[in-house]
Amino acid sequence: MLWTASQVLRKFSTSSHYYQNKLKLAIIGQSLFGQEVYSNLRKQGHKVVGVFTVPDKDGKADPLGELTV
Repeated sequence: MLWTASQVLRKFSTSSHYYQNKLKLAIIGQSLFGQEVYSNLRKQGHKVVGVFTVPDKDGKADPLGELTV
């Protein structure tokens, strides 16, 4: 019986392994570099919970800010 329980536990832990390596992140950055970082993190399945960037200047928004809105 103990052997069966450990098999089930092993199957459960390996199936959830995908989710264990994902992060919840807040990004602090600006411009095209921040935009690329944000895009790549989202493609890899990480959850971005906040983005902090510079305020708009002369009516022109930051590329990172535009992407996340």
